[in-house]
Amino acid sequence: MNKTNSSYRPSEGELLQLTAQGDTAAFRRLFDRYRDPVFTFAMHYTHRREAAEEIVQEAFLKVWLHREKLPQVERFEAWLFVVTRNLSYSHLRKLARETAMLQKWGTSQVQDVETPDEWLLTKEYAQLLAQAIEQLPPQQKQVYTLYRNEQLRQEDIARELGLALSTVKTHLSLAKRSITHYLGSQIELALFVGLLTALP
Repeated sequence: MNKTNSSYRPSEGELLQLTAQGDTAAFRRLFDRYRDPVFTFAMHYTHRREAAEEIVQEAFLKVWLHREKLPQVERFEAWLFVVTRNLSYSHLRKLARETAMLQKWGTSQVQDVETPDEWLLTKEYAQLLAQAIEQLPPQQKQVYTLYRNEQLRQEDIARELGLALSTVKTHLSLAKRSITHYLGSQIELALFVGLLTALP
């Protein structure tokens, strides 16, 4: 955005057009404008701060990876909230391995929220994240996998692996940093490094 007036506030349509062209400053504005509403919306479904933060990351990664389609979106806020809702349901499905959560939220409600395109977007993010995790040293990978996939608390991970709690915390911190760096380099967007600093 090359407007000389520092007080100039581009419209949402302009931000979408500019982001579609790869303008990271426009993308930052979209992120700053919608980050908190998306987080709040995700919290409404997940009731977990860590999950909501991850959903924010994934939602905006989808925006960036498919930015060329943004000019076709008539109501960006509504579209973004649909994406957020679907990501939230995906998170709940993941937690519902024994079907208890599916019964709570309603099987039909969960099944009809993800279109083939949205499934592909989720798959792309999952593939990037899996690649990032695969790059980790063995013990970092083990600790992070137990924390993220098995939803174990740090204390439980320490007990299960026979490690000091401080060691588990160090491994998690290093793992998150490595994943942040990897994802940032993959999408070639400096802003996204900032988005991922709060990895769960």
